[in-house]
Amino acid sequence: MENSKFNPEKVGRKSGDYHPSLWGDYFITNSQPFSSQQKSWMEQKVEELKEEVKKKLHSITDLHESMNLIDAIQHLGIDYHFTKEIDEALDHLNNAELKSFDLHEVALRFRLLRQHGFRVTADEFNKFKDDKGNFAETLSNDPKGLLSLYNAAYLGTHGETILEEAISFSRIHLESIANDLKPPLANEVSHALVTPLPRRLKRLEARYYISDYEMEDKRDDTIFELAKLDFNLLQSLHREELKSISLWWKDLELENKLCYVRDRIVELYFWILGVYFEPHYSCARMITMKSVDQLPTYLKYFFLKLIDTFKEFEDKLESEDKYRVSYLREMETEWYAHDYEPTTFEEHLQTSLVSVGIPMLICASFVGMDKVATRAAFEWVISIPEPHEKKRGHCASTLDSYMKEHSTTKEVAIAKFRSIIEDAWKTTNEAFLKPTDVPIPLIERVANFTRMDEMIYKYTDGFTNATYLK
Repeated sequence: MENSKFNPEKVGRKSGDYHPSLWGDYFITNSQPFSSQQKSWMEQKVEELKEEVKKKLHSITDLHESMNLIDAIQHLGIDYHFTKEIDEALDHLNNAELKSFDLHEVALRFRLLRQHGFRVTADEFNKFKDDKGNFAETLSNDPKGLLSLYNAAYLGTHGETILEEAISFSRIHLESIANDLKPPLANEVSHALVTPLPRRLKRLEARYYISDYEMEDKRDDTIFELAKLDFNLLQSLHREELKSISLWWKDLELENKLCYVRDRIVELYFWILGVYFEPHYSCARMITMKSVDQLPTYLKYFFLKLIDTFKEFEDKLESEDKYRVSYLREMETEWYAHDYEPTTFEEHLQTSLVSVGIPMLICASFVGMDKVATRAAFEWVISIPEPHEKKRGHCASTLDSYMKEHSTTKEVAIAKFRSIIEDAWKTTNEAFLKPTDVPIPLIERVANFTRMDEMIYKYTDGFTNATYLK
């Protein structure tokens, strides 16, 4: 498809001083950890255990027991097997009255329902305040309840002051008692203080929680065994995908032809795995993976490879879904077509989201999904205001722009950015609440991009400095 905006001679590219890949051909040359017979047995066992868990979800009548089981299933990363059963259980939980003054139970109910789109009120937490309108200090003796309150409060939306108060109150007390707690609760508190549960990556959370859940006194051995088998089977699938994508990357020979390219194919795959890890999104992962590392179209060699890649995407899609690739082409073109450097802080905020390619990557993440990704969903992605790509070279960052415009220090600017990030999370939380403009599975992809970015860039540029991620 000819693109009139494409001008390969228009812009030069400065080389970067990037360290080489930490992985080399590791995922190409190393064999799978399981034989075909072992995998077959594991898959059969998983199906048997899934049926047992479904029966449990259907048979439980006690609300507290149901909530704790669903919470454990989600922590362990196996909830994608039980979407229908969990939806039914949460519908029942939403319609039932929970008469409880237990902080853990009230907060857990709030979190489970909020993260599934139910518009439950935060006023329920007023019962835990004293006569002065503050959270009761007696709650400091309930570490499990404090942890549940802390995690639940991060699902707040704009204007929910009580949840902001809950975060401040619970964090202060959790920090003061963290060193006195024992595993597994100590581990959960430690993880939460770094990254609250609603903002964590599901695969990493599953890995951490499998170890923690093993120490639980009231462990459910059925879901524990299922979680371990499922994790190993998924890891095997992900290794197969990584081998395929590594071979594709090696075939491009970009490290020889484009010496300034960061060789981060494994890190890129890890990034996409944060967006969706489930086995039925295997095709979607491969499509997004090959889109995420696209380079500016002024590179003639790569442009030819890009066309081949789009053709490969079309071949993988059903005939009625081939239109999706045209949206991806459009987003790629818009991403690279403009030469504009924002001058004010507000302009930086409006354009930086697009200049780093997030809308294009979201579009790519929809291409390989099932029927939930409709034409309307793609129109929603491309409806973002038209971008202006920053000029190549030493362009001022958004942080620099704020410091200059407001004559302030870096520390003040960073504090402002953190406030903006928290507001953005509240907007994201609101987007999940029913009725939604876009199907929740698609909103989840967008939120997962955000979770992944926060993990990679929270303390350093973990993508460029890949030793941080390893």
